[in-house]
Amino acid sequence: MRTLILFTIAFSILIAFSCKTKTDGTKTKKAACELVIIDNDYYPYADKPDFKIKEARIEGKMLYLTIYYAGGCGTHTFSLYGNTNYMKTYPIQLKIFLKHEKESETCETEQKLEKCFDLSPLKGLNGDTLRLILPGYKDKLNYKWN
Repeated sequence: MRTLILFTIAFSILIAFSCKTKTDGTKTKKAACELVIIDNDYYPYADKPDFKIKEARIEGKMLYLTIYYAGGCGTHTFSLYGNTNYMKTYPIQLKIFLKHEKESETCETEQKLEKCFDLSPLKGLNGDTLRLILPGYKDKLNYKWN
């Protein structure tokens, strides 16, 4: 019984801190870091994406994104895709794509998600620096692993 009570308290605390409402009315959700997916067959969205990347930064091998999207009722999944078809420039350049999947969404409240991706699968494509191009984000990002 004591274990059940402790589990319930811990779970409640986790839920309370995983989603916080900002003064501007948006909700911020934080998620654990995921690996970038290397898939040479992935074709990115043909239509305009239904999200906006407001901020992107690289710290070490991690890419941190601040994403805004409409929702609040359904399940949303964001995945980062890359491939090995880089542009032969110096430093080499590679387009990476953020994929947004949603299920059972009927709400339109602006949501804010802070998402982290581990870029280490891209390490060593050629040289020690990779310039990442993320469509929908204004700046290029440099990933250095040496």
